[in-house]
Amino acid sequence: MAFVEIKGLKKTFRNLVAADIDHLKIEEGEFVSLLGPSGCGKTTTLRCIAGSIEPDCGSIFVRGREITQVPTYKRKLGLVFQDYALFPHMTVFDNIAYGLRYREVSKTDVKKKVSEALDLVGLAGFEERFPHQLSGGQQQRIAFARSVVYEPDVLLLDEPLSNLDFKLRKAMRFELKRMQRQLNITTIFVTHDQQEALSLSDWVVVMNEGRIEQVGTPNDIYENPASVFVADFIGSTNIIRGVVTQCDSAKGICGVSLPHAPELFLPFKETVRVGEEINFIVKPEKIGLERTPRAEHAVEGTISGVSYLGSAFNYEIRIGALKIEALDSQGDYKNRYEIGDSIFLTFDPAGVKVLRR
Repeated sequence: MAFVEIKGLKKTFRNLVAADIDHLKIEEGEFVSLLGPSGCGKTTTLRCIAGSIEPDCGSIFVRGREITQVPTYKRKLGLVFQDYALFPHMTVFDNIAYGLRYREVSKTDVKKKVSEALDLVGLAGFEERFPHQLSGGQQQRIAFARSVVYEPDVLLLDEPLSNLDFKLRKAMRFELKRMQRQLNITTIFVTHDQQEALSLSDWVVVMNEGRIEQVGTPNDIYENPASVFVADFIGSTNIIRGVVTQCDSAKGICGVSLPHAPELFLPFKETVRVGEEINFIVKPEKIGLERTPRAEHAVEGTISGVSYLGSAFNYEIRIGALKIEALDSQGDYKNRYEIGDSIFLTFDPAGVKVLRR
């Protein structure tokens, strides 16, 4: 049995399915993110694991022990919330020591463990400060220290970085990963932020309408989405839905008929059949842009939008009624394409995926 295992978990609210998890396994020491849009069931699933919500049916196991009916305070889980939930009237020391004192740990051990926890989060010497005297990032670290100080089996993180500004949130990702690795603690992280999930996780669980769409490594989720939903949700993705009109296996090129757009010629590596309706997905960074066509099957379009991203230009390109997004990290500001420019697109064969689901 896996370190954490969920079987047949289901929770409904007023006949609306909030979570419906057939089977999910997490091994010891792994960092797993539950990722999806608002209302997809990720927080409900986390709260069922935590014990704050009772599922309608199903089983939850930790270390081979079923905890589905075990009270929250007996589950030996660490919790970090979005708002940190620090006690404002307590010092940093007392906030971290709270769980240890509740478990009747000796004073000597409390002092030792709190000191170790503060060293872990890089806030040694902050024992006598109060939460209002700390920055948002420092409060987040104290919340983490309080959750791991009594050595829980599993750490549950409910969007703990969402209240931080962009720069601090980015820095805290590295800190969070470092601390998790140092402790080797099994961690379940809830987020709607794709960058957080991809940068932190060993495994990503993409959820939609209460159910799991795909489980995979960050690279698998990004490069090989299992459904149109995952492809559309993870990063920026062009989804081209059309009917295959012709196929040249020798050249690896197929013609695709689109509504209200000229026929496109796309490279392919997978088996496609004439007459088949298929979703082709192409990442913006896998599209090349040229002012004059050099490839045999370059596709002509018109620039309809330009965004400067610092390290790249993001272009919106119209091909009839079809809208394509392309990312150009090679161009410089002086030679960028402008709205109204004619442009030719080439598709990297390795970047074109076929989705039948």
